[in-house]
Amino acid sequence: MSNIIRILHLSDFHFRKDREDDFRDVLMGLGKTVGDIAKEDKAPNFVVLTGDLAHSGTKIDYTLVKKWIDGHLLKAIKNFKKENLLIIPGNHDVDRNKINAHGESLEEAIRSKGQERISKLLRTNSSLKSILSKQNQYIKFANTYRPSSRQLKVPWWHNIYKHSENLSIGFAGIATSLVAYGDDKKDYGQLVISDHQLEKIFRPLEKTNIRIALMHHPVAYLIGDERRSVYQYLLNKSSIVLRGHLHEQDSMTIKTPDHSILELATGSAYEDRKYDNTFQLIDIDTDNLKVNVQYWIWKWKGLEWIIDRNIYKNVKNGNSEFQIEIFNNHKCLAKKKVKKKKR
Repeated sequence: MSNIIRILHLSDFHFRKDREDDFRDVLMGLGKTVGDIAKEDKAPNFVVLTGDLAHSGTKIDYTLVKKWIDGHLLKAIKNFKKENLLIIPGNHDVDRNKINAHGESLEEAIRSKGQERISKLLRTNSSLKSILSKQNQYIKFANTYRPSSRQLKVPWWHNIYKHSENLSIGFAGIATSLVAYGDDKKDYGQLVISDHQLEKIFRPLEKTNIRIALMHHPVAYLIGDERRSVYQYLLNKSSIVLRGHLHEQDSMTIKTPDHSILELATGSAYEDRKYDNTFQLIDIDTDNLKVNVQYWIWKWKGLEWIIDRNIYKNVKNGNSEFQIEIFNNHKCLAKKKVKKKKR
């Protein structure tokens, strides 16, 4: 088995009927480019979509999303298993027209109460149903790519993949959209993930070695004390965080004396021409615990996707390399190769 785990990271499509013709060149070109990459023996093992697939979270939006994913994206990757398409929601995957006054009051309660109260609300079926009513179309859509044994009832999830006898990968699908308004000005500093959600996601991943968290928003969008606690939680429990939302590529290693985490943000696959259209191809070398990120960008002048060689001054040929940590028996251990001394 190859020591490379390859991830295609895409985000922020904002599919909607009135813009269908406008993004045709970009997204048809994206499907073709992914196909060309796959033909070069670089087909991704996983395709990760970190939110805002739809623009308004409606059934019509998701019909367009599914049409593109099935007809262009997955069709371009020969023998790709659809359960390896990993999806999380963003604030635009919320249908605000579906929430009632009771749901709004519950959202305000979640924002204002402590974690114990939040957990109680999320464990109550009637409260949870009301809170999640605005994401019903998203959940129905996401379930079309999940096996019958792993159908979603909530927008958060975890998946475990056995890469080899000694290495397993845990994916943590975090829903930052739980109380999202869908309006960036209202959402900043007001979002909630909750300890309840994190425990449900990460507890089953305790025996995995490489843990990859998927979330739409940066941690800065969370409310008050949760911003700090989630930041620390991710540092202690994850190797890599993949996110979207800001429509800008970014790559950084966040370190403390105890732990480190690699955060990779991809830009908008397509929103409008105001933003660069981008995606990332991520290679994880499981032998050396190194991650290579290749940055791609759409060029309107040539109507083509190309490797972005200008994203950072010190990035050569559009590729950047990072070191990550591995988890073993709940501890972070940097894997090292030991050379035997010659006698």
